[in-house]
Amino acid sequence: MVDSPLYGVKKADEFYRELNSATLNSELQLKGIFEENDSNNLALYFTYKWTLKNNQRVEFDVVDIIEFDNQNKISKLKII
Repeated sequence: MVDSPLYGVKKADEFYRELNSATLNSELQLKGIFEENDSNNLALYFTYKWTLKNNQRVEFDVVDIIEFDNQNKISKLKII
């Protein structure tokens, strides 16, 4: 599952399909990785440079909180 402020809560394949259909290009600039001991969460802090299909360009900072299941597979992504 992906919880996004732009697209709402969706299954990962639906989220990425929608994101891809709106995107001409994107670039991430990683600023930090944060891990909490004894937790199944990891946070990524980055700048997202996004070019939409209409050629509009936007740039903003993002924090992705990634939750892993007991098999170390991503079970949830929360975008802040």
